[in-house]
Amino acid sequence: MGVGQGGSTSSAPPGYPRCRKNGGTTMDKHRCMVCAREGAFEGGICDMCKAIIRGEALEGQHQIKKDADKSLHKEGLEIERKTHG
Repeated sequence: MGVGQGGSTSSAPPGYPRCRKNGGTTMDKHRCMVCAREGAFEGGICDMCKAIIRGEALEGQHQIKKDADKSLHKEGLEIERKTHG
């Protein structure tokens, strides 16, 4: 199917709306890949889902560190703790 045959001339794939310009930046209005909420956001994931994913990742890192410290303690090794201040 050519450009002139029953389609739009935008560079967006079929089924996606065209880019909208807001103050010099362009954002596609489409659905979040996680929750399917429709909106205008960058990166394909809405801000709420990004925050949830970051939180889950930080929890996972905390659990890994906790398990590693526990196994080092079982081996009898001294664990150095960072102090804030």
